[in-house]
Amino acid sequence: MISIEYLRERLVYNPVTGRLMWRYHDAMPKKWNARWAENEAFATKHNEGYRQGKIDGTTYLAHRVAFAVYYGHWPVDMIDHINGDKADNRIANLREATNSENQSNRPKPKNNTSGFKGVTRNSSGWVAQIKLNSKLHYLGTFKSPEQASKVYIDAAAKMHGDFARLDV
Repeated sequence: MISIEYLRERLVYNPVTGRLMWRYHDAMPKKWNARWAENEAFATKHNEGYRQGKIDGTTYLAHRVAFAVYYGHWPVDMIDHINGDKADNRIANLREATNSENQSNRPKPKNNTSGFKGVTRNSSGWVAQIKLNSKLHYLGTFKSPEQASKVYIDAAAKMHGDFARLDV
């Protein structure tokens, strides 16, 4: 893994905007990076929506680099974008997370047909289910998707805490 000191020598991170810019190194041999100095270093979007860029030929995800430069250590596991916007790398929007916590903050899937996260239809009615640590928990079957959604939201708040995405 690239050292944080090396990153800090070459990049400037603005925690308010979330942007990582190339630093101009006047004292470096051959005026390192003079061509790109003060330009955004992680302007390319990854196919999943994350910002990415290359440093010395290796591709890095901007949110991981921003976290490392700001806090002075690499994240142990994952970085969660609190508001769900994978390109928003403001420090207020980034937090360390386990895989389970990161999954808890996901929006409802695009192929959702009930209109509510954690709610599906079966022959008996509307089923509410929630996952925690890769285990699916059955919450009940209800007459309406709204009833099932309310039970899901209550369970998400209890089971997922700060990582619960309640705007379902």
